[in-house]
Amino acid sequence: MPHLLEALKAKGATFYGSSLKTDACILSKFPIESTASISSESVTKCMIRLNKKTSVAVYAAHLDYTHYACYLPRGYDGINWEKLPEPILDTEKILKQNIDSQRDEEIALFVKDAQVERQKGNLVLLGGDFNEPSHLDWTAATKDLFDHNGVIVPWHTSVTLKNNGFLDAYRVKYPDPVKNPGFTWPAYNTDVELSKLLWAKDADERDRIDFIYFYPNKKLSLKDAVIVGPVASIIKGKGVETPDGDMFLKPNGIWPSDHKGVLATFSIAD
Repeated sequence: MPHLLEALKAKGATFYGSSLKTDACILSKFPIESTASISSESVTKCMIRLNKKTSVAVYAAHLDYTHYACYLPRGYDGINWEKLPEPILDTEKILKQNIDSQRDEEIALFVKDAQVERQKGNLVLLGGDFNEPSHLDWTAATKDLFDHNGVIVPWHTSVTLKNNGFLDAYRVKYPDPVKNPGFTWPAYNTDVELSKLLWAKDADERDRIDFIYFYPNKKLSLKDAVIVGPVASIIKGKGVETPDGDMFLKPNGIWPSDHKGVLATFSIAD
């Protein structure tokens, strides 16, 4: 974060950054009043006051990457990444491996903290790498696509957020997971040797695992959402650019990740 702030300052731009030394960071155009850790190093919270009437609780998440259970129906183990004799298509078994991660505990702590902020009348935004797909993407419409192998999965984190009133910005803007899959991982990053980006080389492992969520508020309006990063993804060990309907903001220089990002634009009114 200090490096980012200094680099922006050198370009004549003043920004503010979360003060905790974690990989879940927040960069703000507006001064940050306070920074706190909500779940060890997995969820960082910043309070940002826009004016006397409006404050925003912004949360950045990097949830547990282990027990990556969406690999099971694709024929890979989500714990040791090894290829399985055959895909596991039992939803109960898939959800059992998923719930054995720390993601459910991490998101529960966020929901509890965000409820306090909502009761104060503050706006709530959550973004980050969830290391888990969405139930909005593993539906009847996609069960025979993307190596889902006929499986429909109510992924825990997205269901928990839905049940607590949060909205997935990308799916609000683009509700059809077939026309706009919105894949954020794995990005085909041509600045890195392909072999370093492969985890399930014989599978179509594309998923949307990076999200921006918001809690509905009459002050808050979603204006747009796009994917940020290289257009191509990795499919069965190869970099492929598919003709999906997703809108992209392409990088001008070196892309620094094996993920793509999400950019959501909101307007905030008093």
